[in-house]
Amino acid sequence: MGPWMPRRHQQTDLDLVRRLPYGFAALLIGLMTALWNTQARAQPAREETNAEYEAETVNPVTHFYTMPLRYKASFEDGFYNATASYFQLNNAVTPFRLDEDWFLIARSSGSYVLQPPKKQGESWGDGFNNFQTTLFLSPARGDRFFWGAGPVISLPTATNTATGQNKWALGPSFAFVWRGSDEWTIGLVTNNVWSGGTPQGNDTTNSFLLNPIASYRFGDGWSLGTSPNITSNWASKSDKRWTVPLGGALGKAFKIGSQPMSIKYESYYNVIRPGDHASIWGAQLTLTLLFGR
Repeated sequence: MGPWMPRRHQQTDLDLVRRLPYGFAALLIGLMTALWNTQARAQPAREETNAEYEAETVNPVTHFYTMPLRYKASFEDGFYNATASYFQLNNAVTPFRLDEDWFLIARSSGSYVLQPPKKQGESWGDGFNNFQTTLFLSPARGDRFFWGAGPVISLPTATNTATGQNKWALGPSFAFVWRGSDEWTIGLVTNNVWSGGTPQGNDTTNSFLLNPIASYRFGDGWSLGTSPNITSNWASKSDKRWTVPLGGALGKAFKIGSQPMSIKYESYYNVIRPGDHASIWGAQLTLTLLFGR
């Protein structure tokens, strides 16, 4: 039986559920616009296998156009141990060929969030978070090793203080991928973003991301792997900075008609979390559409 919640919080939960389709629809409009644009791109010169498509879904500097649509649930979150929900465009990739030797790869994310109260007496929050994009300069060729480096930009698109700080933030980012065999992909994405404000204050952003990637492919496009987002909020007190998830993923690439796509389920337990009311564990389901490079 779940934890008791005051009646006004129960009513707020119902209100958020009723409003949820509107927020998701707003996010979906932007996603579908991008979808129709990318469908007009040229098709690949040869037919990739399902295993190759699955490998590209975990490659942060892929030359495919990708559209990952994700639902993420963070369980036992907040003062009332409720569930936070995230409807995400999760690291969509748009590659731009600069010349024969270099690509500029835009990797973008944004979420609509339903956030439980962190303190007793607070209300639920819902809205968009800060839209973030990374611009990787990446070599056009690589012998199983691919990398990219460039700025990450966080835009002031948050519509609620519970879902994000509505301010600009900027920092460096680096990514690499090593495909040592036809089965394995190993990689890493890391960045740190800063904004103005007082050190260790509520008005500043100073956050770090370390995203290790490991994927093993087998069968016809199946994969097992892990890709946790290890984060630190340097602006918080030292005992409330780190989130360290541990878990894994099961994925499958396939085609519907001529459209390649991948579906992936992931679950992670936060072995280190920033405070008693931070989420204990989470699960996410991602549908990724791929378009010709």
